[in-house]
Amino acid sequence: MHHHCTKAELYREIHQLCEGLNITRDGYPLDMIQFCQERPDIEVACPCFKTPGLKGISCLSTQGEPNVILLNGTLSWKENNFTCAHELIHITLHKGGPAKSFNCFEKAKPNQDAFLEWQANEGAAEILAPAHLLFPYIAEQYSQLTTWKDYGSFKAKLASIFSVTEAVITYRFESLKYEISQYLAGTPLDRVQFLSASRQRQAGISVRSLNDLEAELLHKETATFKKIHDRKLNLRSIDIHS
Repeated sequence: MHHHCTKAELYREIHQLCEGLNITRDGYPLDMIQFCQERPDIEVACPCFKTPGLKGISCLSTQGEPNVILLNGTLSWKENNFTCAHELIHITLHKGGPAKSFNCFEKAKPNQDAFLEWQANEGAAEILAPAHLLFPYIAEQYSQLTTWKDYGSFKAKLASIFSVTEAVITYRFESLKYEISQYLAGTPLDRVQFLSASRQRQAGISVRSLNDLEAELLHKETATFKKIHDRKLNLRSIDIHS
C-alpha cells in the first residue's frame, strides 16, 4: 500500500482485506486475537511488557516464516483485541515497506511513522467497528441522545456490540464526524464521502462530532448546576446578623 493514500483509499483497502480474510458481517463482533491465532501465517503471544506504554509489536515475515504479533499481557482483552487488529494492518498493508517490525505505543513516539500509525489505527477501527454497521446504530439512537449521560450509555452499548473499548468508539465518533454528519443528513452509505481531517481542513469543512455534542451537553448541565449551587450559597439576600 502506498504511503500517501487517502482515507477513502485506505477504507477500500480495508474492505478488500476483510474480503480476503473471509471476514463477513455475520462474524461480528470480531475476536481478532483468536482469528490471528488460527491463521498459519501468524504467531500470536501475550507477554507482559516491561516497557512503559508499549501495547504491541509486529514482526513481518521475510523468508517464509510466520509473521509475529506480540500483545501486552497486562492489558485487557478488549484493548488487546484492538491492538491485534492494529498489528494485523502492519503485517498485511505495510509489508512492502522498509520496516520489518513495528513497536506500537499508547502514544506515538517521535521516531515512528505517524502516517503508518494512523493507517493502522484507522484500519483497525474500521475492521472492528465498520462504518456500514456502526452508522445505522447511530441513526437509530441519535434523536434519543438528549443528555451527556445518554452519550455515555450509548458508547458503552456500542463498545459491547463490537467488543472494543469505549475509547475506540470515542475515536470512531471523532474520526468519522464528517461521514456521520452526511449519513444523519440522509446520504446513503454508498454515497458518503470519506475525508481525512487534513482534507476536511483544506476544503474548509467544519463539523461537530458526537463527542463535541456530548461535551456541550455536559457543559450546559454543569453550568446549570453551578448556577443553582451559587444561588443556594448566596447569603447576601439574608440578614444573618439580626
